[in-house]
Amino acid sequence: MFDSVGEKVKTERKRDREDREKERQRKRRERETEKKERKRDREEGETEKTERKRDREEGEKERQRQGRTRPWTERKERQIRQRERETEKTERKRDREDREKESSDALSQSASATTSQVDAHMAETVQSRDHV
Repeated sequence: MFDSVGEKVKTERKRDREDREKERQRKRRERETEKKERKRDREEGETEKTERKRDREEGEKERQRQGRTRPWTERKERQIRQRERETEKTERKRDREDREKESSDALSQSASATTSQVDAHMAETVQSRDHV
């Protein structure tokens, strides 16, 4: 089939180059489609946001038409309650982290105490062996 070994090597290299190029093109197409999908998702997210905003505004207008407006004090109280909930949440998280740290510190201290006891025992054993 091949006239010489050199010709065989040339065709193999050519085939390898073509395969690498095809793979590069395939990856590029994949990246482009992923990019398009992310863009579409982002645009859909924006439309969902605008729809929610529009719904919220329409709800406010409807309440105003019916005379059920929310006074600013009610909104302010709601904001304060939200901040308090967030503060409590962070405090609970901080407490949990402190408890975890204390337990890990206690474990490391007990481990170091155990190793120091073992070291002391080994030293006694070595000394007693030296005296014999």
